[in-house]
Amino acid sequence: MLHLKKIENLAFIGLGCCILYILNFNINNYDIKFSYDADAHIEYIKYVSQYLPRSLKIPLREHTYLFYNPPLSYLFPSLVNASCRFFSLIHNNVSTCEIFYGKFIQIFNSIIYISTILINLRVLKKINKSDSFINYGYLILISILAVNYRTVSMIRSEIYLLFFMSLLLSLVLKAFELEFKVNFRDKIYLGILVGLLALTRQTAFLLFPSFFIMYLYTKPNQKLNFIKFMSFGGLVGFLISSWFYFRLYFTYGSFTTFNQVPKDFQIMNLPLNFYIPTFDQFTTLFNTPIRPYLDNQFLTILYSDIWGDYWKYFRDLQYTDNHFDIGNAYSLISTFIILYLYTYKSDHNKYLPYFKYIKFTVLVSFIGFLYFQISFPTTSGDGVKATYFIHMIHLVIFISSINLESIKKSLRRRYNLLIMLLSFGFIVNFKNFLSLM
Repeated sequence: MLHLKKIENLAFIGLGCCILYILNFNINNYDIKFSYDADAHIEYIKYVSQYLPRSLKIPLREHTYLFYNPPLSYLFPSLVNASCRFFSLIHNNVSTCEIFYGKFIQIFNSIIYISTILINLRVLKKINKSDSFINYGYLILISILAVNYRTVSMIRSEIYLLFFMSLLLSLVLKAFELEFKVNFRDKIYLGILVGLLALTRQTAFLLFPSFFIMYLYTKPNQKLNFIKFMSFGGLVGFLISSWFYFRLYFTYGSFTTFNQVPKDFQIMNLPLNFYIPTFDQFTTLFNTPIRPYLDNQFLTILYSDIWGDYWKYFRDLQYTDNHFDIGNAYSLISTFIILYLYTYKSDHNKYLPYFKYIKFTVLVSFIGFLYFQISFPTTSGDGVKATYFIHMIHLVIFISSINLESIKKSLRRRYNLLIMLLSFGFIVNFKNFLSLM
């Protein structure tokens, strides 16, 4: 047993080094101008940086079509851009600072991403009653997802969302273990996190409804403390973030305005093959898993975007017909393993309300993502990007890793088999983690 633990520790360190290599490689080789909606993000940053540090002004519809995005994730690159422009003027070398703040975004995103992993490892150590911070199961599960490395390399607010979500999960677990008898500082901390989440991305609101489910599963003698904790945190979060949403409402007539007009919600807004792939679409998934071959099909596009780069914003692949991608194909095994682990029945009754919160958040997020696709239908499937709901994927991995640890304790051979299959998946799909742009 001691020998196996030493091997796992070495594997953890080796995998960590691989992650650092991937992040560094992409910083050096990927240009943010290839990000999703890069032009609109850049215009947002340019507009905000014009007024910093004297004041914070949010762009309007005429300045960028991402005017509805909360400002938090744009603040730091805007400060870098403003500083760069200031020193460029001093040295009579006025030039674009896009490359400079672009690399800053990627470095800062990488730091946030690594911090997110470390926070989750600390939370999992507590849940699993482990004597070690090292958790190879979680690290390999999170590391095999190509969508992570693509998101980190782009101008995206989802990385901030993942970071604040990990802090939220940590705080809620702490409060749960204290039977929600938390001090004033933790209540303020909850409010700050709620406010920062709301100022990061509108999809952050999908994290909040499931607290009602957690309340239902909370012991009766703890319910009042739960209400006080959540109500106070919600009030502080409202005070921190509501100004932005009231601005949207008074300017555009909606708290959740968007750059398109939604259609009435009807399943038939999209064709049947959007929901259920045809046989041809399924086979195309492994032959040519890049646009436009999957023809606005929800599940197959989502699959290829999680494990590869369907939209060609990261690797610029020029596949010909019948190009077999072993990484994309093998990831079907990884997908089934993750689904198996997520649905595995482990004995964690002590944390039942906490797990119910996470699992219902996954469900709410998936429904919200699908609702968005139906309300704002396209013929290209352009809205189906794994990055847009990466927080849901991370929550699935979080639960899956806990169940994997339970298997490790009771079914060691099965655990070893799963670990080997997942590790092999990391190897065969490694090329999809690296940018070729």
